[in-house]
Amino acid sequence: MNICIFGDSITWGASDTEKGGWVERLKTYFGNKYEAIIYNLGIPGDTTIDLLKRVESECKSRKPDLIIFSIGINDLWRDDRTPIKKFAENIARLHRIAKKIHQKRDFYGAYAR
Repeated sequence: MNICIFGDSITWGASDTEKGGWVERLKTYFGNKYEAIIYNLGIPGDTTIDLLKRVESECKSRKPDLIIFSIGINDLWRDDRTPIKKFAENIARLHRIAKKIHQKRDFYGAYAR
């Protein structure tokens, strides 16, 4: 199973000097119990606007079975805040992109040709 986790510095693992953040902890947990490859695709400072620019290309090469988004704090707290209406539109677009990626897969997780 391939899992792509997208986000910002919290996803990336900022401030967790002990274990590298929640995604790295998840990797450790999954690595011991399940066959899973977890891609930490968190980039410090990312907003939904930034993520929309890269999500499809990142998924194309990794062919995820599961996509997790943990994004939004930078949209809402920075001085150049994303307006709430635009933020909601961006989240909806991310959802549609993830759905589209998974519609290309067949029942067993293999990419349809």
